[in-house]
Amino acid sequence: MHHAEVGAAWVRRLATLLLLAALVWPAVRDRDGLPLSTYPMYASSRSAESSFITAIGVEADGSRTPLSALTISESRDRLVAQSFLNDAARRGEEEQVCAAIAGRVGESIVMVEIAREEHDTIARFRGGESLRNREILASCEAVS
Repeated sequence: MHHAEVGAAWVRRLATLLLLAALVWPAVRDRDGLPLSTYPMYASSRSAESSFITAIGVEADGSRTPLSALTISESRDRLVAQSFLNDAARRGEEEQVCAAIAGRVGESIVMVEIAREEHDTIARFRGGESLRNREILASCEAVS
């Protein structure tokens, strides 16, 4: 083996060791960050209940219908719609958002309700009845 080959092999070994150290370092520090994440949001236990802000359309017969993301936030993305509702509730603007949504509902909807719902996470995941509590934050008549 030539002297240059020995030097190149040593550089490869050093680079491999540095890469391995970079991979293990976040776990050793027990902190999330670069170069890799330890994903701590998945490492801890979660509550058996989940809370959501919802927008529901109420029909003339009293039946309730979940509203589409497009009706709620003028976006087809459900995450955008959920963020829109969460932000409104955080700012205390449920009434204003309710009125805006009420202007976008279909003819069968007579009222819109913005509510905070608490669900049993396991039952919801399994597709069963999960609603544990529902607090209406705002309600308004639909604009025809």
